[in-house]
Amino acid sequence: MKSILLAFVFLFLTFISTAQPIQGDYILGGSLGFNFTSSPVGLNKRQGLSFSIAPSFGKFISEKYLLDGGLSYSYRKNLDESSPQNFNQSINNTIHIRFRATRFFPIVDKLFFTVGAYINSGYGFGSATSSVSGIKTSSTSRKINGSIGISPGLTYFINNRWMVYSSMGTINYFVTRDSNTGRMGHTINASLTANSFKIGISYIFERNKNIKKNPPE
Repeated sequence: MKSILLAFVFLFLTFISTAQPIQGDYILGGSLGFNFTSSPVGLNKRQGLSFSIAPSFGKFISEKYLLDGGLSYSYRKNLDESSPQNFNQSINNTIHIRFRATRFFPIVDKLFFTVGAYINSGYGFGSATSSVSGIKTSSTSRKINGSIGISPGLTYFINNRWMVYSSMGTINYFVTRDSNTGRMGHTINASLTANSFKIGISYIFERNKNIKKNPPE
């Protein structure tokens, strides 16, 4: 009974406390992304699986803007199969270094709508396997890529130490160069689908606890 009461008090204090970004605060955190699709097309089975992890470090340069960056890793697997003897499968791994600037727009106390502009540069490696009537062929690839884009999201400040943030979709320009063939590829993408949802959490290092936190205008 006592533990339940303490938990209730903790939650109550969490939700009634105020928390806002302040110039000079630092953040340390990261995000996870996951996407799975499965869509039969006729007799074929099509599946896609992707996963990403992105630790980050940043600083509030004002009560409206956050600059952050870090390394990220992503994994993607696609399968198009008509039978165990006939299929196409690709697996790709990518390591990125990225920088981002985020603008905070207040909605209600502690909840903000955000727009983040980012630039990425990365190195990818992967493999592709095909099977026709049980006869398999495979190949490997290496790619250098980069992208710039804009992504909307939401951020909630649990308290002065923790914030939870999310993003859904992106509008970006992506360029890639295949190290094996030397070919360049260019893609412009706009996506606001629910299955591109990402969520992360960050710990806030306060520059000065005595500074009063005022909400952004």
